[in-house]
This record gives sequence, structure tokens and C-alpha cells, in this order.
Amino acid sequence: MAKNTRSKSLSATLLFMASALPAMAFAQAATTPLATDATSYSGHLLQTTLALLLVLCLIIGLAWALKRMGVTPSGKRQSFYKFIAIQHLGPKEKIALVELGDTWLVLGITPHSINTLHSMPKDSLDLHTNNTNAAVTFAKLLERIKSPQVKS
Repeated sequence: MAKNTRSKSLSATLLFMASALPAMAFAQAATTPLATDATSYSGHLLQTTLALLLVLCLIIGLAWALKRMGVTPSGKRQSFYKFIAIQHLGPKEKIALVELGDTWLVLGITPHSINTLHSMPKDSLDLHTNNTNAAVTFAKLLERIKSPQVKS
């Protein structure tokens, strides 16, 4: 978690620096007198082109650095577990139904620990109910888990 926060702050700093460069070049160009001859015009054109190339290089470098650090969009991540349902019990406590391979685990999650409350084979409960309220659905799942009909 700290690595992700660190990489986000690094990328935000680099983006800020990259966006500030053209503004600084524009401010400098605005304070210089207008060019009257071709050599000073070509000098300004060269300066603007180099500033643009520098910004493009910074963007490409930032993309490379983020890829190197492993920062990827959350939709493309492949993980070995999947949250089926989560029920918050308090501000920092929750119960989660997690799919891990071919097993479902009921986990109690607090700020200090994660405890396995129950485990069962995958798809041993019918999750496809017509009820759209997630809290009621999760409560029904917990009741089914507590009943002796489900074997672990």
C-alpha cells in the first residue's frame, strides 16, 4: 500500500514539473521583446521546439517509470483471489466472502488481523438471488453458512 502511495506522489510530482515547463517557457517568451529579424525568430522557434521535445521526453520517461514500478490500471490486474461479498460491521471491521482457487473463505477483517471464520467448497451456496439489497443477501449467506446443511 505504501509503495502505491509513493508511486502516486512521485507521478504527481513529475506531472506537475512537466506541466510547469511550458508555462515557464511561455512566461519567458512573453517578457522578451518581439523579434524583428529572422535569426531571433529562428532562435525562439528552436527554443520552443526544444521545450516541446523536453516535455514529450518527460511524458515518455514517466510512462516508462510507472510501468517499471508496476503501476497498472486496476482493471488489468490478475489476482489469485476474488471478493464475492463484503459486509461492513463497523468503521474498521468487516466480514468478507473470498474466493481462493476452488475454495470460499469467510474472513473476519479488522485493522489488526484477518481471521478465517469458515471455509467451504466453491459454489456450495446459491448466490443468484433476486434480492438486490447486498446487506440482506450477505446476511442470508451467513445464515446458510451457520446452518448444518452446508458441509465444509
